Amino acid sequence: MESSLVFGRTALALVGILTVATVGLAAPGTAAACTPTAVERALLDEVNRQRTARGVRALRTSPHLTRVARHHSHQMRRRQQLRHQPIRTMRQRVRRSSHLGENVGSLQEARDRPERAQARQLTRIFLRSRSHRANLLDRRRYRFHGVGAYHDSSGTLWVTHLFAGPQAPRARLRTGVC
Repeated sequence: MESSLVFGRTALALVGILTVATVGLAAPGTAAACTPTAVERALLDEVNRQRTARGVRALRTSPHLTRVARHHSHQMRRRQQLRHQPIRTMRQRVRRSSHLGENVGSLQEARDRPERAQARQLTRIFLRSRSHRANLLDRRRYRFHGVGAYHDSSGTLWVTHLFAGPQAPRARLRTGVC
């Protein structure tokens, strides 16, 4: 009887450990696994701060847009080339949204600065560009956004900021990024 009690406690402890280890974890590449990093969160927060300061509704973060944005930022970092995704490619990767927008940017020597400072500087740069500003402050088309941000070995920050709406977007991208 005592050995079965010890075995039962051991089995129960193992089940508890496995449960704790798996709760909250999503498979790599799934939208649920795309929780924003510190620099991504700082960028999302800074954009919403700028929007609300101007009387524009804050955008909701989309894990699906984050996944697609991370994929594109990863590609830009790998190629060391700042470029927009073709709209056709974006439409293939993001579905259910009738409006899509994208801002891409990079900041050199960004890694050593605090995340909020990086976010403020990049957002200021975007606000100085008419087309980037239009995406950031749009009042009608966009309800959701997601950011993908990566630093390369030289400290340059590569960023893709996606906007979608009015429906909640879904990603169609199969990738290990996230």
